[in-house]
Amino acid sequence: MAYMKRTLVFGLALFLLGCGAQASSGEPNDSGTRADASSIQGCVSYRVEVDSKLDPSWPSAIEGALGKWNEALQGKLPYEMALTDAPHAYSDPAPCVVAFQADAHLLDEEDAAGFTDPTLINSDGQRFGHVRLLPGPRPPDGAMALAVHELGHFIGLQHSNELGSVMHLPLAVPACMTDSDVASACQLWSCPEPALPRGRCLGRVLDGGN
Repeated sequence: MAYMKRTLVFGLALFLLGCGAQASSGEPNDSGTRADASSIQGCVSYRVEVDSKLDPSWPSAIEGALGKWNEALQGKLPYEMALTDAPHAYSDPAPCVVAFQADAHLLDEEDAAGFTDPTLINSDGQRFGHVRLLPGPRPPDGAMALAVHELGHFIGLQHSNELGSVMHLPLAVPACMTDSDVASACQLWSCPEPALPRGRCLGRVLDGGN
């Protein structure tokens, strides 16, 4: 009953609870060691696996989010997408993989609609990220904002205190990739920082996919 109430509140309020850049507790498992932001950069391409158990609205939202971050990072996040029945980031031979997996228990376990686990490096040097999402449908603007938020954690961003930022927690829509978000990402990924004043939206409004 508590689960249903919380789900209803999130749906009516269009609030999306994001996640930390890394899990708050626990040690890396045998699959690999934790990666920092610099170690996930520089791949020729990032293979993005999307769980087929996610609502059909998710792949387009995820692809839109990838496009926005690739634009913000000035082409440093090239990607290819694949829909799969069993996304498991470190099972694919590609050197850099991000898996989006359906997790129906996120509200119970993390009190969140999305959660990004620590990016790991396995013994073969493969780098892989793992994003868990509630599998059900979401409004298009909410799905886009949440996908951008979780990918922000994958590329190394922490939560922002800036209201309206797509990295703010709790995440509400419409949200923006603010110039502060983009500047922080560019600092991490060594791309030229946009010559724009901090604190405005840059026109990247995540409202209906604009």
